[in-house]
Amino acid sequence: MGLRGPHAVGLISRWRTPEKPPRKRCCRRCNELFDPVRRDAVYCSAACRQAIYWKRHLANMKTDDRPTFVLVLRPEKGIDGLRATKGLQKFALRKFGLRVVTAKEQRHDICVVDGKLHEVSQSARV
Repeated sequence: MGLRGPHAVGLISRWRTPEKPPRKRCCRRCNELFDPVRRDAVYCSAACRQAIYWKRHLANMKTDDRPTFVLVLRPEKGIDGLRATKGLQKFALRKFGLRVVTAKEQRHDICVVDGKLHEVSQSARV
């Protein structure tokens, strides 16, 4: 006839034991007890999972031992410094294989004395 009524339950589910709630587990990174949300949870939080990921992958990364060079460039009057710098970066890469790793703009005065760079402070400008 089939299953009818508010308490109708299939025959198979009558004899099946209900699943146990998950037991507390110990996090593999911080060794704290936690209630797992999933059956295959190993870490207590996303932070622990990511920390293990970066620890594992940073160990596999190789350090770059090639030398780096620092240039200080100042555009002449009437020259667009940003456009000139981008053009210089393209030229250095295409012609000489020099790739720019970091580039930043600084807004303070620098003077060269005896081949050494010196910053000019506000009080010394007077």
